[in-house]
Amino acid sequence: MHPRSSFKALMETVRWKSKPWDDMEMDAINSLQLIINGSLQEEHPKTVANVIPSVDNRVQKVDELCVIVNEMVRLIDTAAVPIFVVDASGVINGWNSKAAEVIGLAVEQAIGKPVLDLVEDDSVETVTNMLALTLEGSEERGAEITIRSFGPKRKSSPVELVVNTCCSRDTTNNVLGVCFTGQDVTGQKMLIKNYSRVQGDYARIMWSASSTLIPPIFMANENGLCSE
Repeated sequence: MHPRSSFKALMETVRWKSKPWDDMEMDAINSLQLIINGSLQEEHPKTVANVIPSVDNRVQKVDELCVIVNEMVRLIDTAAVPIFVVDASGVINGWNSKAAEVIGLAVEQAIGKPVLDLVEDDSVETVTNMLALTLEGSEERGAEITIRSFGPKRKSSPVELVVNTCCSRDTTNNVLGVCFTGQDVTGQKMLIKNYSRVQGDYARIMWSASSTLIPPIFMANENGLCSE
């Protein structure tokens, strides 16, 4: 499902024309609003009085729910970090713009792919364990995974992410999937690798026994004493 487009279609093309919402659908809407209202009350008890509209005013409830969902989708889609969601079977069903930018895989290409198809071999076990633990309710933090790059980025190095996971739950608190929120650390990893390589080259040159490799080198400290 792609909530942003589906709710947009609902609001723009079939407003006032759809068949009446049945009781099961209204119960689901009420449950979601109760959850949202409860979360807001916990965070802002003095400023949030009541965000649940009257039960009888069903059209207003649907409109307000659409606004809330659209706002949630917009916030996730415009987040400055890669975010993707995986269902209980390990298939991607959510992919934000930053994930598409960093990894090079468009939303329509990512949706429906098994997440393990995107990760490098050395990260398969880590991601598998994270999925299993999070689906059991144990959310993970600070795990490092490597994801393949796609599209124009395919020839570049893989993407290094530090990720946290959280559970996606239904109204009865059953875990439906896993949300991954990542931080792109590819640049930092590359910098560390380059520094280590240069440091190693420096050490090999400084302590080489070959007199033809480089002329004699010495270093002095601030007091003029030889330090190397």
